[in-house]
Amino acid sequence: MIAVTAGLAATLGVSAGPAAQSPQPVFRSSTRLVQVSVVVQDREGRPVPGLTAADFEVVEGGRPHPVAHFAVQTRESLRSASASLTPGAFTNVLDGRVGTGATILLFDRLNTADFDQIYARRHLARFLSELRPEERLGFYMLDGRHLRIIHDFTSDASTLRSMIDGVSKTTSAELAGSEDELMRPPVMADGLDAMFEAMIERAELSVQGYFITNRVDATVQTLEILAERLAGVQGRKNVIWISSAFPLYFNDGISAQQMSSRVYRATRALSHADISIHPVDARGLQGAFSGHPADRQRSFLTMQEQAPGFDTSSLIAEQTGGRVFRNTNDLRAAMNRAVEDADLTYGLGYYPQDERFDGRFRRIEVKVKKADVTVRHRRDYYAHPPKASAGLEKDALIAALQYPVEATSLGITVTASLAATDTLTLAMRVDPAGLSLEKRDGGWRGQLEVAIGQRLRDEALHNSKHLTVPLDIPDAMHERLLTEGLTLTSTIPLQPQTRMVIVGVRDLSSGAIGTVRIDRTRLQPGIAQNHE
Repeated sequence: MIAVTAGLAATLGVSAGPAAQSPQPVFRSSTRLVQVSVVVQDREGRPVPGLTAADFEVVEGGRPHPVAHFAVQTRESLRSASASLTPGAFTNVLDGRVGTGATILLFDRLNTADFDQIYARRHLARFLSELRPEERLGFYMLDGRHLRIIHDFTSDASTLRSMIDGVSKTTSAELAGSEDELMRPPVMADGLDAMFEAMIERAELSVQGYFITNRVDATVQTLEILAERLAGVQGRKNVIWISSAFPLYFNDGISAQQMSSRVYRATRALSHADISIHPVDARGLQGAFSGHPADRQRSFLTMQEQAPGFDTSSLIAEQTGGRVFRNTNDLRAAMNRAVEDADLTYGLGYYPQDERFDGRFRRIEVKVKKADVTVRHRRDYYAHPPKASAGLEKDALIAALQYPVEATSLGITVTASLAATDTLTLAMRVDPAGLSLEKRDGGWRGQLEVAIGQRLRDEALHNSKHLTVPLDIPDAMHERLLTEGLTLTSTIPLQPQTRMVIVGVRDLSSGAIGTVRIDRTRLQPGIAQNHE
C-alpha cells in the first residue's frame, strides 16, 4: 500500500483493462520533451516520404534545438484493434489508443444556417460513400452549447451515413439572434428619422453582439472539451470542422470587439493535445449575390460580410497546423484532402534549452532541408511549471466532471462492483504512462487529485468524494508499477436518484485529466456489463 488518505487507498499490483498489455511506458519527469507532429507535402499536396531526423530543424525562441526523438507515422502504423475489457470495467481509453492518430468529423449546427447544413450534409454523404475501408472516423456535433458524440471511431461508413441522415437541420437561436434586425418605426420627420435610425442601429448591434459572444464562448468551450476528449489518443489528430465559423471582429454598438484572445485560448488547448483543425466552409462557393433560398430578392455580399468566418477559420487552422478549405463547391474533395494528412506524419521531439518553465506560451518553428515543400505543424506550446499546475485552474477536475464527454489526457480504467445495499466499490487503474513523477530521495514522488460525482436525475451533480492522494513510490516498486499500473480503490454509497457515476483523476504536476462516466443502468446488482 502506498498511501491511505480520507478513506481512499492507493494500492500497487492490481491491473485492470487493456493498458496492462501496452508497451512498457515511462514516467514523465520535470525534464520536458516537447513533441510536434509535422506534415510535409510537395507542390501538388502529396506527402514527402523518406525524410530523416537530419532533414529537420526545430527552432524555439530563435535558437535551433536538436531533434531528440524521431518517428515516422504512416497509415499502416495507425491500425489498432479494439481493446477488450474485463466484465464490470469502464474506461476512457478511446478505441485506437494502442495505435496512433484519429480523424473526427465535427458538424457545427451552432454557427451554420439550416440551408447550409443541408448542402454540407449532401457532400458529407458523398464523402462517406467513397471512404476507404481502412479509414477510421468519429462523428461529433456542436449542437447549441454542447459537444455531442454521434458515433465514436468506426470504419463502417454506412453506419456513419445513417447517423448523418438522422441529424435534422436547424438554425441555432444564437446564430439567428446574431443576424436578426429590429423593426423600423413609422416614417417621421427627417431629423427624428435619423435619430431613431441611429438608436435602432445601436440596439441591433448590441443584440447581435450579445448572441455573437455567446456563439464564440460556446464554440471555444466545445473546442477545449474536444481537446480533452482526444488528448489520450497518441499521435496527430485531424478534426474536420464543417462550419460557417464566427466573426473574429464585430461592433457591439459601443465599440469594436475582438475575439482573438478567446480563439487563441482554444487553439492552444488543441495544440497541446496535438490536434489539427481543418475548417471546411459549409457555405460552399461564395458569389457576389447570396441569401436564403426562400428569399425573393438576392442580396449583394461584400468582402466585409464574407470575411469574418474566413478570418477565424484561417487563424485556427494556421495555429494548429491544419488547412482551411473555403469558397469551393467541392466540399467532398476538401474533406478527402484533410483525411489524407494522416497518410504520412513525422513525429519530432526535442528538449527546450530554456528550462525556466515560466508559464508562457513559446513559439515553435520547424524547418525542412528540402526545397519546394510545405510544412505544417502546431505553432506553440505552454511551458507550465512542473509543480504549478495544481494552482492553475484549481477547479479543472470538477469542471471536467461536468463535461458531456470523457476527458482522456490521463488514461483510467474503472472496475465497478455494486452491492445489494447500493454501495459501489470502484477500483480506478491509472495508466502509468500518463503520470508525472519526480525522482528524488530514493523513490518517485507525485500527487493525484481524485473526484467522484453522481449525476442525479434532475441533472444536479452530487459530490461523493474529492481529495488529494500523495504518491511516494520506492525505487524497488518502480518496475512493478510500470507493468501493473497504479490502482486507487474507494467505496461510496449510491444515491437513490443517481443515473450516472463520474470518476475523475488529475495529475497535479502535469494537469492531465481523465474521467470515466458509468451509467447506473449498467450496474445492476449481481450483473457485470462491459462499457462499450
